[in-house]
This record gives sequence, structure tokens and C-alpha cells, in this order.
Amino acid sequence: MVLIVVDVQVDFLKGMDKDTKRVHECVVGLVKKYADRREPIVFTMDMHEPNIFNNTLEGKKWPIHCDVNTRGWWLDADVLRASRSTRVAYADKEVFMPTTSLCRAILRVCGGNPAEIHLCGLLTDICVINTALYLRSRFPSVTIWLHGNCCVGTTPERHRYAIEVMKSNLIEVIE
Repeated sequence: MVLIVVDVQVDFLKGMDKDTKRVHECVVGLVKKYADRREPIVFTMDMHEPNIFNNTLEGKKWPIHCDVNTRGWWLDADVLRASRSTRVAYADKEVFMPTTSLCRAILRVCGGNPAEIHLCGLLTDICVINTALYLRSRFPSVTIWLHGNCCVGTTPERHRYAIEVMKSNLIEVIE
């Protein structure tokens, strides 16, 4: 079993509203639970370099975020602290969709294919759904669980819609 924590980075937590604060607390608790059981954890890290980001579709629509040269790229300190007692790996990603670095990180901390994958993080309708669908394609026989209560979307409606799309792609949801 492995827990994947998607993009719980400083830039995405700045100016947290009540939903994001609730999810932040939930993610910290979930990470601590997995770490206490010595289950491996992989953190995905959204990362951009301004000179490249500005020339992408994402860069044309959204302001620069998770610039590798800033504190905004760092993992949230509370989440990182909660993970200290277990095996941890990191997977950088320059776009919404994770790359082979995520698979390598999972295989490394699990010592092979995981029996189950658990998923939480930010944002349900962007990076979480893309991560879930990528994992479904890379691990077609592995049960994938989304901790829906430990995710938040750009809006409540988009969060709910993303969860329905994941369910239709054989992602099990824990609310």
C-alpha cells in the first residue's frame, strides 16, 4: 500500500479558505496515520520555471506558481513533519499530469508494484484527477482509493464532478 499526496505545496495553500483549511488538516492526519503504520508515502511536487511556464497554455491562463526558486514550491511543513517516521519519495511534475517519475517513486518506496494506492491532495478537478487517471493507466490491476474528504477542488461543483469521473474510471472513493 502507498499513499500519494498530490501537490500540498505552499503556493496552493496560501490564503486558505475554510474548505482548504479542512482539507489541509485532513491530509496532515492521513499522512500521520500512514507514517505511524510505516506505510510508504509519495509526494507529487508541481514545479515550474518562469521562463518555460510563461510559454505554456497553463502559463497563459494562470499566474506563475510553484516556481522551483521560491518558497512556494516547498511542501507544506505540517505535512512534511507528519511523514517523518516512514519511507518517503518525491515526484516532480511540470504539467497537470504526472510522469514516469511518479511510477519510479512508487516502485522505489514499495519495492515493486503496490497492493493498493491511496490518493489525496490538491486540486481535485485538476492535478488529483489527472494523477488518478494516470495511475489507473499505469497500474490497471491495482485498487486505487481516493480519499475524497482529503481533497478540494477549484469549486465544490468541480470537486464533485471530478469525483464522479474518477468513479467511472474504477477509482474507489472514501468520503
